[in-house]
Parts: sequence; structure tokens; C-alpha cells
Amino acid sequence: AAPTVRDEVEEVGSTASDQDPRRRTLALEVRKVELRLYRRLRTSADTSPCPPHFVYHVRCHWSGTPTPGAPPTLYQPRHPADGSLGSPRSPRSPRSPRTPAKGLGLVGVSQGTAWLGRVAAQLEEQDEQAWWHDLPETYVLRRKWHDLVRFHQALATELAFDPVRGYKRVKAKIPTLPNSADLDAWLKNYAALGDAYVLGRKKTFLVKEDREQSLEELQDLHWIYVENRLSPYFAEVNRVLAELPTDVLLGSRALRRFVTSGGGS
Repeated sequence: AAPTVRDEVEEVGSTASDQDPRRRTLALEVRKVELRLYRRLRTSADTSPCPPHFVYHVRCHWSGTPTPGAPPTLYQPRHPADGSLGSPRSPRSPRSPRTPAKGLGLVGVSQGTAWLGRVAAQLEEQDEQAWWHDLPETYVLRRKWHDLVRFHQALATELAFDPVRGYKRVKAKIPTLPNSADLDAWLKNYAALGDAYVLGRKKTFLVKEDREQSLEELQDLHWIYVENRLSPYFAEVNRVLAELPTDVLLGSRALRRFVTSGGGS
């Protein structure tokens, strides 16, 4: 059987030159593209038109096993020895703090601001862990075309290329982002079929003879775009990501936004 993206991730992760224990190799692929048709959203003030656009189902594969940690908290519970069993108050509270800071070892910290030291200690502890440490091994995200463009720009100008020193960080070829799919051709076949979810249905269905050609053309457009355009592009992207140092990946906000729930709207 042909190796899957998951197998390639494990192989690259085991032979990576950067043996940082925080490292988890990332591989991206797009196996599905769907077309969202025009719709109009009504708000309390006005209507918001949404033109037709493509939605890309990006599957992320991470090597290794996620290590979830305790969720960060702003206020830690007080010890009974502090003299107060109530919850701590923020300095922004209109009421004065109940008790001064005790036993925190903070020099020059005024009354009511000891919670800042606790938060700083939590953030310092979180910095020791990579932001991907608790991400699952595989998941799917939905991204729009402008999300792909932003990610590609960051890959070419910030990740694979060092803008400060002016040299490439990797030996792999920086891929060229393929053009967006032909929106008019897709819309034409969708209109002929009269089904906005024709490519999203898991079960096949029978269509009339006069619509079979439109369905085949739409399936061909999807296959050509995914297999001949997007798959080779993300294969080269994965080679670039595998060669990048761990510290560069950790400091990339664009990469973190793209592979987590922080994509553009």
C-alpha cells in the first residue's frame, strides 16, 4: 500500500536533525474543497451579503502524542493561612483588596498586585511547553482562500527565509501557491445539478441522465484541483516545515493561527 501522510510524518519526525524534545513534526494536506454559494445574512442594522467562495478542508497531522496540561488560570485559590477564605480581588476592583501579599517573596510589589506575580509564574511555566503540546494527532480545519494566501506569505517570507540575516533557512524548494479554483466553472455545474451539497454527501445518489454529465464534470474539477494542484503544493510545504528549526516554528504566529482555531473570518 502507498504510504500515507501519517506515515511520512512519523518517518520525518524520527529522522529530523532538530532533536528538541518539544518537537512535533507537522504535515498538512487538503483532501476536500467545497463551494459555499451566495447567501445573505440579516442583522439588526442591515443585510450582509456573502458572495460564493471556496472552503478548504485542511487536515493537520502531528507526530508524537499530545501532552495536555492544566488549563491556565488567572487567580489561584488562596491558602487558609493567608487569613482570608474569600476569593482574591483584582486591582481593577472598585473595592480595596482584603489582605496584603504574604509569603510570595515579591520585592517592591504593592498591596493588591501580588496576583501579577502568580500570573507571571504561570506564563513562565507555559513558555517551557510548546504551543502544540496539547494538539491532537490529527484534526481537520476549514480555511478560506485568504487564509491560504496569508499562510503562504508567512512561509515564504518569515519561515523559510530569514528576513533579518537575508538567507534561506531550508534547502527544500519554496513551493508556488496554486491559483484558486475556477469559480465560474464550479458554479455552472452546481446550477445544472440544482444541489448545493452534491460533493458533500457521503452516500451516492442517482441523478437524471441530463445531469450526469454536469456531475462528472464537477467531480473532475474537484479531483484535478485537489490531486494535481493542492496535494503537490502541500507536499512541498511539509518538506519545508520538516527542515525548519523548532524555535522558528514556536515563534511563528502565522503558523499557529493557521493550524489552530484562529483562522481569519
